[in-house]
Parts: sequence; C-alpha cells; structure tokens
Amino acid sequence: MPYKVAQHPNYIAVHFSGGLTVKQLIESYKDMAGQPDFANQPVYVEYDETARLDASFETIGDYIAGVEQINLELGIKVNVGRKIALVTPKDLEFGLARMFSSMSSNRLTSVHRSFRDAEDAMEWLLEP
Repeated sequence: MPYKVAQHPNYIAVHFSGGLTVKQLIESYKDMAGQPDFANQPVYVEYDETARLDASFETIGDYIAGVEQINLELGIKVNVGRKIALVTPKDLEFGLARMFSSMSSNRLTSVHRSFRDAEDAMEWLLEP
C-alpha cells in the first residue's frame, strides 16, 4: 500500500510513497475518516521523495468530489478551519498540493497549506 495512516495524540498523519493515483488518495481519505475524532483533528500529510502523483487539474477535482461524497456518506461534519498540512519536497507534487489547496478552498471546510519542510508544517499545524 503506498500510504499509511497513523493516529497521534494531537493530529492524524498520513505518509505517501511510490506511485499514487487519485483513487488511492480517496481510499486514504476514507481510512483517515475512520480515525477517532477525525472531524476535529488536524491532519499532517507527507509525500516522501519516492511519491509520484498521477494527478492533473481534472483529477484533483475528482479527488475533491470524492472527499465530499465520503463526508456525505459517513455523515462527517468537518470543523470549519481544521488544518491540513501538505508536505512534499518535490516540485511537481508541491505544485499539485498548492493547486489542490486553491481548488478546495471553496468546496471543503478544512484549511489546506503546502510545505516543503516538515518542521514548518508541524509548527503551523499545531499552533493554536
């Protein structure tokens, strides 16, 4: 599996590696949705050096629609302003993460922010 979800005391973490499709990203969201207190927890998302996203403008829209559908099916009401830090060191994935943040801002209630550095991401994620 190219992703792993872990519950931490103050946040949920998901780590991606290898080739990733939008279908796998949607599956990972569904896994995260099963974590305790999911709607209230900040989320730390990390794409490592081996992660390669098979995504485009259109498939990012498909992912957002998938997230909306899962939230509806599971009755999840995500807290407005819940933070999600997207961390990736590679240019392509960083650009895709920024595009996702922009596209999702009008459709999802979480606040997504892209980072290249894990320390910066955790600082932002856990600040009150």
